[in-house]
Amino acid sequence: MRIQAFTNPLASPAQLQNNPTIEGNVSAETESLLRLFGSELIQTAGELLNLPQVCMATAQVLFQRFYVISSFVGIDLLDTAMGALLLATKIEECTRRAREIIH
Repeated sequence: MRIQAFTNPLASPAQLQNNPTIEGNVSAETESLLRLFGSELIQTAGELLNLPQVCMATAQVLFQRFYVISSFVGIDLLDTAMGALLLATKIEECTRRAREIIH
């Protein structure tokens, strides 16, 4: 597994086109669908938890950024989405217990 860090807060076009998922023989269309599914999952979970929209948006950004440097292959999308949502609740100070988010 290669470790990569962002030195710039914005992902470059090269990072977006040559990310680990595409290098792992997953089509760009499939990757887009997985990204969309993860964002929709975060939005739905946030609505069920009555979280503010800013918290859900932060979680979606964290989710998207994670998969710029990591592959969808071998890393569970559901775990990543819920982890991003939990982290976003801490960042945006709309705290929920991990138990509430997992269930």
